[in-house]
Amino acid sequence: MKKIYLFLGISAIAGQALAQAPVSSMNYPSLKTTKHVSNLETVKAKPNTEVESKGVTLWSDDFSTPANWTMTNTSAPSSWDWMITTDPADMPNATAALFPFASASAANGYALINSDGQPGNADGDGAIVAEMTTATPIDLSANPFVSLKFSHNYRWYLDTRGVRVSGDNGVTWTEYEITNNSGYPNLQNSANPENEIINISAVAGGQSQVLIQFYYNDNDIWAWYWAVDDVEIVETDEFDLAVTGLYWGSLGAYGARLPYYQVPVNQIAAVDLGGRVTNFGYANQNDVVFSINEATSGFSGTSANSSISTFAVDTLELTTQFTPTGLGSYTFDAEVTSPNVDVIPTDNAVAGIASFEVSNTTYAREDGNRTGGTLNRDAAGNAAGYQVGNVFDIVTSDVLYGIDFYVSATSDVDADCDGTLYSIDPATGDFIYVDGTDIGVLTADDLDTWITMPFNTPQTLNAGESYLLVVGSQGGIGTNGLVTGTAGTSADQTCFYLDLTDGTWYYTTSTPMVRMNFDLSLNTENIAENSMNLTVYPNPAKDVANVNFELENNSTVTLTIADLSGKVVFTTTEKNVAAGKHSIAVPTAELANGVYTYSFAAGNAVVTEKLIVNK
Repeated sequence: MKKIYLFLGISAIAGQALAQAPVSSMNYPSLKTTKHVSNLETVKAKPNTEVESKGVTLWSDDFSTPANWTMTNTSAPSSWDWMITTDPADMPNATAALFPFASASAANGYALINSDGQPGNADGDGAIVAEMTTATPIDLSANPFVSLKFSHNYRWYLDTRGVRVSGDNGVTWTEYEITNNSGYPNLQNSANPENEIINISAVAGGQSQVLIQFYYNDNDIWAWYWAVDDVEIVETDEFDLAVTGLYWGSLGAYGARLPYYQVPVNQIAAVDLGGRVTNFGYANQNDVVFSINEATSGFSGTSANSSISTFAVDTLELTTQFTPTGLGSYTFDAEVTSPNVDVIPTDNAVAGIASFEVSNTTYAREDGNRTGGTLNRDAAGNAAGYQVGNVFDIVTSDVLYGIDFYVSATSDVDADCDGTLYSIDPATGDFIYVDGTDIGVLTADDLDTWITMPFNTPQTLNAGESYLLVVGSQGGIGTNGLVTGTAGTSADQTCFYLDLTDGTWYYTTSTPMVRMNFDLSLNTENIAENSMNLTVYPNPAKDVANVNFELENNSTVTLTIADLSGKVVFTTTEKNVAAGKHSIAVPTAELANGVYTYSFAAGNAVVTEKLIVNK
């Protein structure tokens, strides 16, 4: 990476000005969804495997025969209907995460309603209201417990979509809504595919004239689309529980349960664990228990006994918290049990449902497996300025030295990049500029890899406070500029995006690959370390830390250890130490857990390094 020093002052001033845009901690604006400025670059999404095959298939349709469906359109003024297409990529090109459509049989036909593709479509030109209904009634008279399954994907923007079911050949309908125009759904993009299963027993069970209808309304908004495939009606089993997710993380000053996939040892906090359990059976289940085991630490925890109604989804919280014991990797195995014999026991237990690592220096909100990227473009389609990053809770005061971020392969060479640290006003939620890095310029070697940039001044982060760390670009180079990798999703209002074209902050649910780096070696003043081969072991230390060093010439050496307030807790001087390898034992048993700095001086060389005490 090349550095630009000329623009450093400009970057700092811009950061301070933009930080003045108020962001309420209780009312952050939603992710920008304008159709004219692209701020999302994505890779193919992984298939959603949460919903396994349930029961015997009673009826199915893969859209290979269009005549099996009746299309009804009441759009005004133009007609833009459901269509059957065999091209898995035949959908709006702004949805790179969602095409090609990854349903099992997309190549032989699937249904698509495309508000974005309607000729002349614009807000206020008339709503697209379209239905797609099975042409022939389905006989389920011998099956009292039935479920509807289908694969789909969509990108939401104020459009309404759902399924209607009739048991009397269309005289009456029961509606199962998926999205609507009154609020933001859990994710703007669905999975690819999203696999749905809906218990329709109350409407269709035991009925001989069942109709299925998919309905869509763009609500007179230039919305997106919906793709549907592989529709089935299956027999619902009586007892069928499944572990379908894990809700985990640490609750800190920010007030949200934040999952961290890498945690510095001095930021270890208790982790709350809750399992998402789905009852796919037609019977209510009592005495349901969710449990977690973690082999490295020997941790085992369970939830209280709970009841889950038929086809309900519930989060069962463990009654005890999990606290990592020190450096290393931790992996959670999950299981749900009940007194009943489960029809599909294989989805009652999930090995490795989540994992994270405790390290010395890295604080990460994502797991490193890139699923997409963030960028910004102006109205002309050119790279525009933005910042994007994550909120981090600080448990123990520590010194932050740098930022790590992932540069996507689609970034443009010569695009600029820099990191910025903001504190968060606990009363207003405002982001307050603290410090920035130098501005760098991407080279070809920087693409598709992690980049580390040190801050101009090491920053002490205070225990019990939260900070926003972002990477950014001023734009103006190419069509993509800097594309920051994203990995997985996060809760609303915990990851943020600043559009530098209008100075507005938004939150994003795509987790930016932006990490805190507490490695003291990033301090550019620490230039003598390698020449003395200075190491400390163990670090973190319990009872004693051994400071190992090597001298080229006879020297007087001084070792001083201080806490983050600057109070000296240990010091020793040894005169006329001979050239060669040596070690100084530092007693740490009486020191409180936390972060300390040690300064090692030999002759005119001084090295400052970090020592962590964790007993």
